[in-house]
Formats: sequence, structure tokens, C-alpha cells
Amino acid sequence: MDVLLVRSSVYALPATQRVGAILYGGTSDMQLWPGPGPDTDLREAWGGRAMSAALEAELENGGGTLALGQSLRVQPGRLHCDFLLWIALKGSEPGATRSPAPAAELLRRSVVDALRFVAGRAVQRVAMQALGDGPGEIDRAERLAILVRAAAEYEESCFAERRPTVIDEVLICEPLGTVLRAAQAKVGRLAHAADPVPVASAVAAAGAALWLGRDVPRLFEPTTEQLEYDFLATEFAHSPPGCWVAGVRRAGQRVLSLPAYAVPRPATGERGRDLPAEGAGQLDSLVVRTPCLLYVHDSLCQSAEGGALCREVEAGARLERIGGVDLPARPSYDLLPYDAERVRVEVYRVLRRD
Repeated sequence: MDVLLVRSSVYALPATQRVGAILYGGTSDMQLWPGPGPDTDLREAWGGRAMSAALEAELENGGGTLALGQSLRVQPGRLHCDFLLWIALKGSEPGATRSPAPAAELLRRSVVDALRFVAGRAVQRVAMQALGDGPGEIDRAERLAILVRAAAEYEESCFAERRPTVIDEVLICEPLGTVLRAAQAKVGRLAHAADPVPVASAVAAAGAALWLGRDVPRLFEPTTEQLEYDFLATEFAHSPPGCWVAGVRRAGQRVLSLPAYAVPRPATGERGRDLPAEGAGQLDSLVVRTPCLLYVHDSLCQSAEGGALCREVEAGARLERIGGVDLPARPSYDLLPYDAERVRVEVYRVLRRD
């Protein structure tokens, strides 16, 4: 497992360094602090104000306030990853008082546990910035060093337990060169520096190839998953309040998140649930438990790994089409292509049999 110190914001990594998961250290109540700082940076990269509603929904589905050190998987929004892993490193912040930053031991232990979590979901590349901000925070370079040591500890534990790390690369990102060099000095050979490909270089390469008349990939256009996410958020926003959402979420190495948070919340009662569809007959068993169930024939259904599972889930179910869209096949990861040049995404209302 390689641990790389990358001079970049974790939200500005190029497509060649797309990751399966981004680790983020926040509060146990998953509130975003409104002022300048890491929470605002995350909110803007994720997609804006809608993130607060998404976090609230994830917290409700996860059972409520997190314990310190506990992790919860969050939909990626516009982030260039398969999912965001929220780690509770600080206490709740319900008012105007900030919770203190975590101690070094909590930070180290939480990162080791988070790496185990993502490895259990077949994630091969992970990224994070300097976790553990807040009042009384540890020096930024030292926090980066703690992350490196935690990654090394995780790898050593895998070796001792005779199991694979699953994770191939851990990218620890820092935009400031002085901080990055200070962190490198603290960790020595536990990590090595690796700069991402500068955007200017990518543009120059694309321009040169076009000059030579070559067919150049559209480097800066949104991926299929990003377009799908935006389409579904709009569709869900116009659905009846409290609808549950089901769809195939995992197929082989592929993982997909749906923006179920966009479904309107009912005036009374609980927010609708977000449920993975995993086999035949499941939609029939779910639709009798809720007045409204939506099923998404998502982009995973247009892959070699997910096609058969989607057909199994949909077989025999009574589906009423609500909307759909054709999207260009632009996979987030070149080694996981789609099986056609266009990807069809459909939203259905699941009907009861009686």
C-alpha cells in the first residue's frame, strides 16, 4: 500500500487520481459550520446548500448522533469519488459554540478504523486532507503526519492478520508546500511526495493533440454518474413527500449513491428511506410497507456487472414510469466502462399487486 503526500486540495485532484472514498472529519451531529473553513470548502465542493439536508437524512437513516470516532457513509454529491466517509472527530455543534478539535489519539484511531471500513467496501484508493480542525487543533503538519502513521498502522495490522490491505493508495492532500514539506520531514519513508498532474498540463496536452488532429477525450466534461446524480435530484424533488427510494447500489467493484435526500420531507412523520435493491421480489416486499416507493433503473444497470442484477430485481415488479434520461457513457474510472455509448436512467413508481 502506497501512502502519497500530494500537493493539492482533496477536491481538486485530477481525473487520473479519482478515488473511491474521501475521508472527512466533522461533528457527531453532522452539522456544517457556516463560517470560513473546512466545512464551507466541503459544502461548496459537494454542491452547495443541499448538503445540509443530505447530511440530515443520512444521520436519520444511520440511527442518530454518531459516537466520537464513528464513521458514516455519505452520498458524494459532486465530489470526484464513489462516496464520502464522514468521521465524527468532534462533539455536536447545535449552537454558536465550536467543539474542540480531537486529540492525537482519537484522530489516529479513527483514521485506522475508517481505513478498515472503506477496505471492507472494496475501495482501492482513498484521499483525505488534514483532519482534526477546530479550537485547540494540533499543528497542521503534525496532523498530516498522524494520518500517515495511521495508514502505516493499518497496513501493519493487515500484515499481522495475514489479510490483504485491499487499499492500494492513500492520498494525503495539502495545498501548501511548506506544510507538506514539514509533514514529509516528520514521517520520513512512511510516505513519499507525489504531485498531481497540473490542470495546465492537461490543457496543453489536449491542445497539442487537437493540433495534431487526434481524437482527445473530453477531459473536463461531467461524468455519467455526475449527470445522473443531478437528474435524479431534480426528479426526486418533484416526488410525493416521504417516498422511499430503491435501486441497485453495488455491482462488483462498482458503487453508486442516489440523492434520496432530495425527496420532500412529509409535514409529519419520518423522512423517506434509501434502500438498496438486491434481489428478486424485493420491490414487492417493500412497496407494501410504504405508501410511495420509487425504483431507479440506474447507471449500474448499463454495466456488465450490474445488468443481470437489475433484471432480477425488476422481473415481475409492477413499474410505472415517471421519467428518464439518456446520458453519454463517460465512466468515472476507465477500467469500469459501460457496455454502450449511451446510458439510460429511468425512475419508476412501484405499484402494489392488489
